Amino acid sequence: MKALSALTLPVATAAMLWWTVAALGADPAVVEIGMINKPDGSQFMSLSRSSVHAGPVMFKVINHSADMVHEFLVVQTSLDPNAFPMKPDGSEVDETKLKGVTELGDLNPGKSGEMSAVPKPGRYVMFCNQPGHFQAGMFAILAVTP
Repeated sequence: MKALSALTLPVATAAMLWWTVAALGADPAVVEIGMINKPDGSQFMSLSRSSVHAGPVMFKVINHSADMVHEFLVVQTSLDPNAFPMKPDGSEVDETKLKGVTELGDLNPGKSGEMSAVPKPGRYVMFCNQPGHFQAGMFAILAVTP
């Protein structure tokens, strides 16, 4: 699997919050993220840990779904996920109204990916923004402590 750097992503503001772990030469904390569809139609994002210290982090993301594409996005925010701005049709978060969104991208069913980052202290919301997935509950919160 190829580790993606936020510096190669199209979100210009991401460069202010995220740097490649390789450039720092430090061992990252690992956060494993599972994206899961439940039989009742709800969706869930599980984290192996709910907090990390500021510094290098490796997000290891796996799509446990047998039949749905998911995507992995991260944003530092104090907003409650229920207050996220939505697109007019209500099917997706309006990413353009959130500052500093960093994205791993789409993961096909059963596939995984990795993303290196060095988050600053704060509260981060991780979410899937495929149509309907965020509203079905596919988000999680990670605290980054000093």
